[in-house]
Parts: sequence; structure tokens; C-alpha cells
Amino acid sequence: MTTASPQIALFIRNFSQYGGVERVCFNFFHYLQNNGFSTTVYCGKNSTNIHDKRINEITFPFRGRLFKEVSFWLAAQKRLSALPKSVRSMAFSPVPGCTAYRSGGPHADFMRRSLKAQPSTSARLQKQVKRFISPINHLLVSFDRKIYTHPGTAHFIALSPFIKSDICRSFPEAGPKTCVIPNGINKNKFHPLNAEERNAARKEFGLPQHARIIGFCSTNFELKGLYQLINSIPHLTEDVILAVAGGRNSQKYEQQAETLNIKERIFFLGKIKDMPLFYNSLDALCHPSFYDTFGNVVVEALACGVPVVTTEFVGASSFIQDGYNGFITDPLSSKLLAEHLQKSLQIHKAASTDCPSEEEIFEQYAKILTE
Repeated sequence: MTTASPQIALFIRNFSQYGGVERVCFNFFHYLQNNGFSTTVYCGKNSTNIHDKRINEITFPFRGRLFKEVSFWLAAQKRLSALPKSVRSMAFSPVPGCTAYRSGGPHADFMRRSLKAQPSTSARLQKQVKRFISPINHLLVSFDRKIYTHPGTAHFIALSPFIKSDICRSFPEAGPKTCVIPNGINKNKFHPLNAEERNAARKEFGLPQHARIIGFCSTNFELKGLYQLINSIPHLTEDVILAVAGGRNSQKYEQQAETLNIKERIFFLGKIKDMPLFYNSLDALCHPSFYDTFGNVVVEALACGVPVVTTEFVGASSFIQDGYNGFITDPLSSKLLAEHLQKSLQIHKAASTDCPSEEEIFEQYAKILTE
């Protein structure tokens, strides 16, 4: 890469090194900088310690998601239209007309699929009504219509085959422009530890040394299937425990565990800073999500040599080979989920090398922007 490379503009509502899409954008920015690209970020909020002309906050500090989304949508389009034609642009948040749009899939598909996470018919109905009367959902659906039909966008980047199929079904005109590029991982950070280091990891988290440990991690317990996972624990042998990382409010799930009389088999660890250490403390990871455009936890665990049980609605499930490094399961069947979890504990730990590195993914992004 040389300094003669095209100028690049990145658009994201929150520029931060924390969070899924935010971290990808943050790391891609540094990749571009390190490879000689002149790069500018346009964001609604700068949550990093980078405070110079490369990072531009373009919206007012509104409160409430609706106002933040509208403000960024309008401000981003204004900045995009003012950029010289030679500047290539990539959007990580809803912005129509960029050279490339990294897609999390149509919002309508997320709302439809994620309803299955509700534990009962009445809960699904309540969620459906709540979403219908919420203006933010109508807004995001209307944003999708303008983004996926915009003639100025040359490339849509889907994180997985099932996201691409959703885009093609809902917006056929976007199909020929859509390619699949999964998330990459930092293989220097996520890798297997030896037995002594794994024992130290369990001690670090206060987990039993001789138990067989299934891990779960998410900030959205409901969508990612923790309720269904806890229901499967009574069907597993008594030496199997569950370690839960992340989340903002675990009381409901602690009560569920107590009702099932398995409270002593579930460890709620809260937010974990050292995720590679957490993965290495496990015998298997379960990610029974009802909707996940990719699911970094799946490939991060695989890279640490940990087998994974997940669902077909997780983008990273394409890296699972049933019986070799994990299983694809149905989270609505607690017995089937337990069966796959029990089988996953018999898989010999071995690092998965199928997932590309972050560097390889960013090379593909840069190629798309400069071709």
C-alpha cells in the first residue's frame, strides 16, 4: 500500500473499540492508517482517545436512540454528498450511497427471526406489539429500503451466507452487488493454552477444576438463548456446569435456575475483560442464538480450541462441522440442545484454522474500496 492510494471515509454512529461492529470499524481504521491510506471517520460519537482531524463528530448529542439515528442519518448523507468524487466510502451504520455498506441484514428479518427467543406465545405477542408501536423499528425498515436500492452503492458486504440470502430475498436488486465476507479474528490473541494455563484460568474465574464446563457469553441474554440453555442443564450429567459471562441483569435467569433446582451448577461471572482466558477455561461453548449476523464468540472459541454448539441463525455457524468442532442445534428443544452439548464435551480440543484473520478480512475490504 502507498500514500498514493485513494482517500477513504468511514461512517459509523459510534466510533469505539468496544462492541462488535464498532471494534471492526476501529481496527479497520488502524489497518488503513498503517497501510498508507488517508482515512477520515465520520461518526455520531467519538468514544475513543483519538481526538484529531481524522475523527469527525457530525451530529448533536441527542438523547434517545430515535433522535440519534435520525441525526446521524441526515448528517452522514450531507457529509457524504460533500466529499470529492475520488473519495471511497464505507458505512458500518445505516448510510445510503456509500461505495460499500457492511450489512447486518435487513431489520425486518431481525424482528421476525428474533421473536422465537420469547419463552411463550403470549410473550412473543407482547414483543410483537411493542415493536409495532415503536417508531424506531419503522424508521430502520425505511432506512433499509433506501440503502439497499440506492444506485450509488457498489458493494454490500454480508457477514454470512444466511444474511446474504435475506438481503437477496428482500431486495433482489441488491443481490448482484452482495458478497459474503465474514468477520476475522486476531489469531495472536485467540489461541489454545496448555493444561496448566487452563487450570489457572478456571481458578481466575472461581470455577471448579474438575467439573466439565460449558460457557455462554453475551450482553443480550434473551436474544442469544440463555433461557433455553438453562432449561437444558437438568438433562446433562451432574458433573456439567454452566459459566455465564456478560449481560446487564441476571436476576431473572438466577431465579430460573433456582426454580429448576440447578442454581449451584450455574456461575454468573458478569463482564469479562480477558475473553481468551475465559474461552480457555471451558470444555465447550454454547451460543444458542435466535439471530446473530455473525457471532464472533463462535470463531473466537474455536480459535482457542473449544468446541461450539450453536444454531443455523448464527452467521459463524458456517465454520461448524458437526461432530468435528461442534454441532448445529435447535434451541427450542431442550433435550436436543442437551444431547448436542453432551456430545460436544467428548470432542477433543483442537484449534480451528478455518476462520480468516482480521488482517485477511481487511485486505478484502480495502480491495473492494479501491478496485
